[in-house]
Amino acid sequence: MVCTHAHADHIGGMPSLLANFHAKELWTGANSDNPAWNNLRDRASRDGVRIVPLHRGQRFRYGGAELEVLAPSLDYVPKEAPHNNDSLAFRVTLGRHSFLLSGDIERQIEAELVAEGLLRKTDVLKVPHHGSKTSSTAAFLDLLRPAFAVMSAGFENSYGHPHPDVLARYEERHACVLRTDLDGLVTVRTDGRRLGMDMARWSGDLGSAPGALLPREF
Repeated sequence: MVCTHAHADHIGGMPSLLANFHAKELWTGANSDNPAWNNLRDRASRDGVRIVPLHRGQRFRYGGAELEVLAPSLDYVPKEAPHNNDSLAFRVTLGRHSFLLSGDIERQIEAELVAEGLLRKTDVLKVPHHGSKTSSTAAFLDLLRPAFAVMSAGFENSYGHPHPDVLARYEERHACVLRTDLDGLVTVRTDGRRLGMDMARWSGDLGSAPGALLPREF
């Protein structure tokens, strides 16, 4: 199981998930002592789950895929309160397809990844920070050039995610944007050759992608 960082929308339900799914390992980004993280850490300890902090530069294979950790950096020091830039972000490559799972990283971490030459073309990007205007900078997207951009955001959420400027940046780069607020549950599958997408819309009147009710392969 992966815990990107200790904000409530990313960590709040994880003690229950650990209790129900019996994970063997919990992969984490950078965390300081705070109630949400301490609660999850205690749950993992009681259940015998190994906590594995990951950091930039680590590479390993898992389930036939290659994983490369992009953030946080080894010298990153989290603040007392959880922050978006504490996020664990990593690239997953299986066969000819690649995915970048970005957590909630913001422009500071994006700039580091750009400066260090750690970004390359990716097929599927989990859009940083729910499509907030604090992320998805032009330089970041120009290097990734994602074919598909998946945005996790609640329907009519109070934050206004995704931001119109961010949507425009993806559209300018011809990415196929999939949004959980409009397209519902977005499932991406690959065997390393084919890339399949399933969108299960909540309402027949919603949907940002053509044919959102149907599975598609690429």
